[in-house]
Amino acid sequence: MTARKVTASSKEIQKVAETTASDRPRLAFSYLRVSDPKQARDGRVGLDRQEESFLPFCERHGLIACPDALVDKGRSAYHGTHRKKGALGRFIQAAEAGQIPEGSVLVVDDLSRFSRETASHSEELLHRLWKTGCALGVVAELDKVITREVYDRDDYVGTVLDRNRRMVNRDSAEKARKISDVWQRRQRDWQEHRKPYLGKGARPEWLSDDGSKFTEIEQTVELVQRMFKLCAKENMGGTQIAEILNAEGIKPARSDAYGPTRILRILHDRRVLGEKEWPDGSTSPDYFPRIIDQALWDACQEAIDKRHENKGRHGRGEVIANLFQGGTFCACGRALYLQTGRNRQGQVAYSWLRCTGRRKHTCPQSPGDWPYDEEALLLAFMAQRWSKFFDRPADNRQLRALEKTLRELETLEATQQQQATNATQNLDDLMASPDLVQELASLYASSAKKATSNAAATHRQIQATRAEIAQHRVKPTGTDVQRQIKARVAEFMASDRHDVVERRRFNNWFLSLGVRVTVLDPKFSRLQWGKTDSVIYRDKRGDVISDETLGDMAGLGFSKEEIAKREAAIRREMAG
Repeated sequence: MTARKVTASSKEIQKVAETTASDRPRLAFSYLRVSDPKQARDGRVGLDRQEESFLPFCERHGLIACPDALVDKGRSAYHGTHRKKGALGRFIQAAEAGQIPEGSVLVVDDLSRFSRETASHSEELLHRLWKTGCALGVVAELDKVITREVYDRDDYVGTVLDRNRRMVNRDSAEKARKISDVWQRRQRDWQEHRKPYLGKGARPEWLSDDGSKFTEIEQTVELVQRMFKLCAKENMGGTQIAEILNAEGIKPARSDAYGPTRILRILHDRRVLGEKEWPDGSTSPDYFPRIIDQALWDACQEAIDKRHENKGRHGRGEVIANLFQGGTFCACGRALYLQTGRNRQGQVAYSWLRCTGRRKHTCPQSPGDWPYDEEALLLAFMAQRWSKFFDRPADNRQLRALEKTLRELETLEATQQQQATNATQNLDDLMASPDLVQELASLYASSAKKATSNAAATHRQIQATRAEIAQHRVKPTGTDVQRQIKARVAEFMASDRHDVVERRRFNNWFLSLGVRVTVLDPKFSRLQWGKTDSVIYRDKRGDVISDETLGDMAGLGFSKEEIAKREAAIRREMAG
């Protein structure tokens, strides 16, 4: 039994679609659904029971059974996720697009598999199916193929459908209410008694428990921490991290290999910070043991965001030919790709960076390719004035705003603590009084509890703000980044520059900086690094020269004639 998307590529469906309406046999598609993925595991009969009724139904009604079932595991019919994100929704969309032959029948074991939403939403879904020319086959109770015509003329069918729609919705609503009550009780247990719920399904895969509190699974914690470091420090995405772990033979629980989706789910899981999100949307900090610090979390999310911004701009092949791949651009804004030619002996005869727009003749810049000199690029990259580029005044403004917020919160906490103290003292005085008034005592107790709770909430805000301030203060300055760039480039140049892994690591690190290298004039070898304009060439001795005088002169307001003279002088130096 397999699940798949339904398309017109199936030979059997295509054959039916090409016949005339009068001669057309009716295809039947089995739709199987369970709300909990656990019901679909080995030894569970939920899906098997539904599937067993499909072929006998097709035989009774003269239908051609499509061999592949449509399966939704863990898709709720009460919340409608099966039609929004599941196989049912994809089937109806395919039918609406004309990819499912008219007259086809979607067969369910009982109506609750099709929908558990409110009666109006359930009927709306049925009408949507009918509009495509398809029908609904229901095995249990009715044993009928229900078309719009059958629904309109058969009062019994209409009555059963309406009754079942309302009954299964009420049943699901009651289950949802009970589940909500259970989670509310667990939430109160934590908030009032700091008692966590230790159920296996409620904790992340890197934690276990000793019967009273969560405990870390050391090996799994180290693995998760490694994932975050590979993402934040090596700028690796889910696919690359999964490839590394799988190559090392590391397997996740209940699976044979890691996939990018699972990696990204972990990298976005705030439970690594110790947070617990409750069904009502509220969050409890320090519920789980924290295994990732805030700085590493933020660096990882920033790296993921940057990769999404650059999505599709750089290849992710095994070999990195252009070391700055994904960060080199033409003056027209399009990405550059590396064009390489080889001689008969297989040796590289030439390499240059070319605008991708030239493939379709859409680049407005004058034609010209920039010779790819990797060593010159590395030396020029190391020599650029990055300190100014990476100095961010906005960070300083945000730090001052956080410090102001902290002072306000500290003042508020002091006021709330004093209110709690006063309320507690009033309660103590009242309890010691011979003229005790029960209603007043209850009021004072409630007031003391509320004030204490408010002070505790403010204190948590203070802790979070202090952590954010600390994070801002440890951010590297522009000068720090300048030193890091020089050290990293020097380290790479001293290593084996042809090593595939090292080139990938360097490229990932370069992309994590968020730097763009724009070739302004390929013939003149004029590039823009971030905000710095420079001309890169080799002199008579073969030394790499990075001349930034043209950009500096333009910034200082020199005349066009003076800049042109300097440009002519550089051209003479380049010509030797």
